[in-house]
Amino acid sequence: GAAFGANSSTVVLTTSPLANNISYGLFVKDIADRAGAGNKLTPNPTLVSVDTLQGRLLVETFTGIGGGTSVADLTSSASFIANKPNLTRYATNFEYTPNLDNYGARMSGLVIAPETGNYIFFLCSDDNSALYLSTDDTSANKKLIARETAWSNPRQWLTSGGSSVLNDKRSDKFTASEWPGGGANVVLTAGKRYYVTAWFMEGGGGDGIYLQWKLPGAAAVTVISNSVMTFA
Repeated sequence: GAAFGANSSTVVLTTSPLANNISYGLFVKDIADRAGAGNKLTPNPTLVSVDTLQGRLLVETFTGIGGGTSVADLTSSASFIANKPNLTRYATNFEYTPNLDNYGARMSGLVIAPETGNYIFFLCSDDNSALYLSTDDTSANKKLIARETAWSNPRQWLTSGGSSVLNDKRSDKFTASEWPGGGANVVLTAGKRYYVTAWFMEGGGGDGIYLQWKLPGAAAVTVISNSVMTFA
């Protein structure tokens, strides 16, 4: 199926299930503008490569959102409600800095726990953001486990460039955590996949979102910069 996306120059295609790690070819043929059939896409047909990748995070960007810096400004926007991002890309790590203004973004994927134990997640962004982790590999069971309430500089896990509530930026001290048993009990099982997603909103100036975790075996909470996440 094909339908217009966020505007009349964006088309969203709905397909049957696609296999992972496969490069597909999409043929686009006889597409003309409204001025007449003579103004067709060149070359005609055009071949576009579409790849399905494992080990990646889906990054969806919703542009043209003005009026605020809260996550609610993103979730109440027409494009987010319609699930029609203006830009879509894939990332290998949980960081995103497109250097834009007045936009929101959603990063999502499946993270694999390397060992069994209690994890601490650290979130920072510019501007506000919310981090959700599922108790399994589905989005239906996602729980809010951390949030950025103001803004922070890149990878500023334990402090803030603005007036952020520091405890809210880390899952073990976030008092409004929805995780069963509270945020201090985010126990993950080795080899298991967990759905994770972060939503954030940017007004103006600097922008970006960054996520990191502390493994159960790490000796100190400050040792978090080298805890690489692996995605399914």
